Amino acid sequence: MHVNATALESNRRVRAKWQEKLAFYDRGDGLRSEIEGLASGFHGGKPCRVVEIFEGAFIHCFRLRFDMSDHADWLLRFHIPGDVMYPTEKIDQEVAVMKFIREKTRIPIPKVIASGRAEGRFAGLGPFIIMEFVEGERLDETLYQNDEIKPEISQSTLKFIYNQMAQIYLELFEHDFDQIVTFPHDYIKRTTIKYNLDRDVQLNTAIKSAIWDDATKKWKIKADFEGGIIENEADILVNGSGILKDENCNWDGKRVQKTAKKVVNYVRSPTWISSNYASQYTKDGKNFEYTEEQKREFREKPKVLHEMRHNIEHGFNQFFYALLNDSPQQATVHENFSEIMIRRLNGRKDLIDKLVPDWKVGCRRLTPGDGYLEAIQEVNTECDFDPILRITDKDIETVKGIEEFDIIIAATGFDVSFKPNFELIGANGRSL
Repeated sequence: MHVNATALESNRRVRAKWQEKLAFYDRGDGLRSEIEGLASGFHGGKPCRVVEIFEGAFIHCFRLRFDMSDHADWLLRFHIPGDVMYPTEKIDQEVAVMKFIREKTRIPIPKVIASGRAEGRFAGLGPFIIMEFVEGERLDETLYQNDEIKPEISQSTLKFIYNQMAQIYLELFEHDFDQIVTFPHDYIKRTTIKYNLDRDVQLNTAIKSAIWDDATKKWKIKADFEGGIIENEADILVNGSGILKDENCNWDGKRVQKTAKKVVNYVRSPTWISSNYASQYTKDGKNFEYTEEQKREFREKPKVLHEMRHNIEHGFNQFFYALLNDSPQQATVHENFSEIMIRRLNGRKDLIDKLVPDWKVGCRRLTPGDGYLEAIQEVNTECDFDPILRITDKDIETVKGIEEFDIIIAATGFDVSFKPNFELIGANGRSL
């Protein structure tokens, strides 16, 4: 396996810098008190002290004891920077899996007290987990000596240990970890691998040309893959590249003031500003994060999650009837959307007459437009309904005059002529 020496050395430096902090643990710089204070903060401020420090291959641990004889010790664990990729995500995933195993299986596992990110505080030691400390011996130290099983270990002891390990595997295989909704990104990647969905997917590739060869009855395809041109052929070509790719829309490096002195919205025609899709399932009609209690219910009651997903999809599909001309559903949403827009425009007749359509819902694409109707009523914002005669790089001219601007954004729609951004030639040399 090829090892990147530069990256390896960088990781060594990161680890060394982190370990320098630990070297001052007992030198009065406050690291000990910060570590003890971190744990104490999760137990009502009750005092504790570090009684043991040990290190694994990728983790550094502090064993903490509270000044109460009936209270179990805690373990404060950090990942060692430089040895662990994405420590924050790894901590989040470990906590989710530990909670799942503790709640859904009979596998004995320590209770997680707290977890979080300690950057910028507690000596910047990084993401951490605090859990109950479990007394016992490490299995590798019990069984092995110089990478071989200790000769004094009896067959009955080995059988007992292997049976326990097998029981743990059986417990885990009884559950579908796809239901852990704490890390959906990993679920998507895992599902892709599980069903071999990425077998025929090639990323970081730009198609340069797709030309039909009348002689071989195949598509000849050229593509730019990581700076080099590759060639391929296919019996069937499906162009799913889309039509909304426009290099002129790349505004990298531009800086826009958060609050402008004046904003003018030139409006050519009214449009329906609808309610949010499936808004009955969203807090305040906007995106949000599910609470830990809701996530727990989804994990423990998969039918609840399935029912909610079904209802959302069913609601989307039912809206189809509102797009049928002269249907009762279309009349209902016409009335509802009108009421919503009038209410959000605070009864302002000057805006209602110009912005609320009189044509039927579905004639144009619906726009939820969060905050739009509220924004155009701000004191520094105005709507201009006069026809535009001319636009330059610094001003806009209407039938009533010229106004100068620092920034002009044209939101007049997209070029939907469906001309691909690569050469596409069909049968008989015809350009597509």
